[in-house]
Amino acid sequence: MSRPPAQPQKPPGPKTDPPPKPKPVKAVVASDVMYPVAELAELWRCTPQHIYNLIAAKQLTSVQIGIGRAKTRVPASAAAEFVARRAAKVRAA
Repeated sequence: MSRPPAQPQKPPGPKTDPPPKPKPVKAVVASDVMYPVAELAELWRCTPQHIYNLIAAKQLTSVQIGIGRAKTRVPASAAAEFVARRAAKVRAA
């Protein structure tokens, strides 16, 4: 019996770095109160745009419920963490 012709081997390609690991995301508890942006802005006595800017800068965590800005909610736990970080910054300064 004869052997089949040998297949040419591919030369090793350039070594690539493994994909980056995803950052851990804090889970939102189902029983967590969700503030609409307008309500949180009223509580904090700022504009809704300021809240959206904090969300865009990833300083404040939000959850999208549906499509559009009016469906953005901020978990109470995320708002409390933000306030605690700001208070710690003020104390440190």
